[in-house]
Amino acid sequence: MEPISLILVVLLLGAGAWFFFKKGGRGSFVAGPRVGAILRRLGPEYEVVENATVPTPDGIIQIDFLVVSPYGLFVINERDDAGRVRVQAGQREWEVRGLGGGLIYNPLWRNRQAINHIENKLGDLPIASLVVFVNAKLEGIPDEEVVTGNQLLPAIRKARHAVLTAEQQQTVMTWFGNR
Repeated sequence: MEPISLILVVLLLGAGAWFFFKKGGRGSFVAGPRVGAILRRLGPEYEVVENATVPTPDGIIQIDFLVVSPYGLFVINERDDAGRVRVQAGQREWEVRGLGGGLIYNPLWRNRQAINHIENKLGDLPIASLVVFVNAKLEGIPDEEVVTGNQLLPAIRKARHAVLTAEQQQTVMTWFGNR
């Protein structure tokens, strides 16, 4: 191959890769910030429990992050799927398009299972479910429970009215083995 042809091929491949990763495929070459790093930016009134487990009659459910605050509990599921995720809250599976695409089990349902077991054990507490995609672009039916990494803090901070007493927060932290 002639040098000029080789240069053109390399430029075309580079432009194609840039377009795929920046515009259409995985979102970017660099992964977005991880949820733990984002949650560390919350104020002192928020307590974060990482890898919390919820006992169930059939075993346990792991919660990636549980945030306990006067403003309620936040059950957070971190997803690192790359590509474009078609959000469909009522569907069993969601489509992921891009490299390594396919179908994923609806992560909102996993959160709902954990929330149901928490409520069964601790009573009717204000609990919000959040699924955070750190490397994907979201498409489909908008759902305030499904956010990107950049949307996580605003989603938590929009709850501004105290709904849990210090005692209730303590009970939750004790139940999760953090006090």
